[in-house]
Amino acid sequence: MDSASDNIKGALRRVLKTRHAAAYRLRALHASKLQRHRRLVFLGADGTGRKLLIVGKQLGEGGYATVWRVIEREPDGKTREMAVKRVVFDAGDGEAEAAVASEVTTMASLPPHPNILKLIGHCRRQRPGFSACEVYMLLELCGASLASHLQRRAGEPAGGGYGAAVGMDPLQTADVLRIFMDMCHAVAHLHARPEPIAHRDVKPENFLPSQRDGRWKLCDFGSATSETFVYRQDGSISAGQVGVEEERVHKTSTPQYRAPEMCDLRSGEAVGPKVDVWALGVSLYKLTFLRDLFGMPGEERLGVLNFDAARSLTPAATARLLPAGYSPHSEESFDTLLTLMRLCLTSRASERPSAAEVLQWLLSRQLPVYLPSSAMAVQTRYAPGLLTVTVAAARGLHQKGVASSGVAGCFVVVWCAGDKIQSAKTALTADGTATWDRMHGNGVCELTAPCHSLETLELSVWATKASSALPDSFLGTVPLPLEALLRPPHEPCTEPPGWRPLQKRSPRSRVSGDLCVGFSWEPRAVGPPPPEPPLKPPPPHGPPPP
Repeated sequence: MDSASDNIKGALRRVLKTRHAAAYRLRALHASKLQRHRRLVFLGADGTGRKLLIVGKQLGEGGYATVWRVIEREPDGKTREMAVKRVVFDAGDGEAEAAVASEVTTMASLPPHPNILKLIGHCRRQRPGFSACEVYMLLELCGASLASHLQRRAGEPAGGGYGAAVGMDPLQTADVLRIFMDMCHAVAHLHARPEPIAHRDVKPENFLPSQRDGRWKLCDFGSATSETFVYRQDGSISAGQVGVEEERVHKTSTPQYRAPEMCDLRSGEAVGPKVDVWALGVSLYKLTFLRDLFGMPGEERLGVLNFDAARSLTPAATARLLPAGYSPHSEESFDTLLTLMRLCLTSRASERPSAAEVLQWLLSRQLPVYLPSSAMAVQTRYAPGLLTVTVAAARGLHQKGVASSGVAGCFVVVWCAGDKIQSAKTALTADGTATWDRMHGNGVCELTAPCHSLETLELSVWATKASSALPDSFLGTVPLPLEALLRPPHEPCTEPPGWRPLQKRSPRSRVSGDLCVGFSWEPRAVGPPPPEPPLKPPPPHGPPPP
């Protein structure tokens, strides 16, 4: 009996020992992963570095890239979630390296816009002894793609693939127009550059919702280019050049959303920014009817080249695509959606409107009242401009637990449009006073950043320690509600420095004192440029297809 009991106890000890060893190896694995990522220094637009502290779960995976959730933790416990896109390619693959470099350069060169995914930083690493290179892109964190939202609403396909799907839940007109407006703003922003940029892969899969304000953001700029291809009959374009362009089209675009000039490069039409307008029309069709426009995979090219918008996009021809007895659109709004599709899906690129013209046409119509649903509510207004925050001095800063550790000075951090901007450090006296005045030789603390929405800015004050091994101490924060301060936002505004009390971030914070802060606002022009040629009227409704 005793021997049996000893055997059981020995077995339990071995099981516990195995569990402890497995848990230790798991912790070591996570520690090595975190330590490996801590060594990644992301270079932002201002040349400063940003280190990752915590790596979360994997969000997605593609052929050559994976996306991870990451968390940046402040010394006072405040966290900020972001995403990291990791692209792996062979060090000797010059084409892949050029494609990744082009994506990073394109995203870094774009001015901030609420409908464009923001690149926060990037870095490159190659491990010793390995031929693979790794490029990391630090991005703002967004939700699931627009395609996944549409897929949940699409239901099960109907018998034979025709007619409305079983369990289909179409979007309301207001939601369709709101999403389409976000998509148009993103594309128009790319096309408005001095050298217009064509995304070449505009589709619902590449639009993500912002977690801050619900706007849809265009992502994945690996296919973007400012080059335009035009085939000429005079022999100036060789067959080899056509082959190179065909290979680029097949690699960087999706067959369902390719424009006719991409399917037939010898048509003589320019393959440029207007391919994105065609893709907008195909995306609008999917937003409205929750199904693809050009049939089964492998049949898209023939469908695109033979497509006749005047016959296929009429109320009679599309009535069967919505559930019987249920329509989320009024007759007037449904005609507006179909007219938009016909405008975008003009077969000849030379006659197709630009993204800015589509936006102007849409904004000039009597549209239904837009009341966004709670899941898609927009909390901030779009108002692009340049914001300059001036910090002059601080007084009465809380000193308990700070003076004893040896304070070297203090600095201010401003969060603006998702960017973290840090001021120069200045001395902090024993009575909690700090100045950034020219008379003290530190220069005026002016923090300038492009801003695109009237959100609440946060200015936080930090005490830096004499020893670099000690973390900085949080001394308080000052919120600046731009929507209340900038009235009206389309006019320049300047507010001289004035004293504002520091506030807590949490009940555990011990905060006192004031910060002398001012700001100036220089707005940018909002809205698309006026159209160059007038839009042609949409084609009349033809008879429904047999």
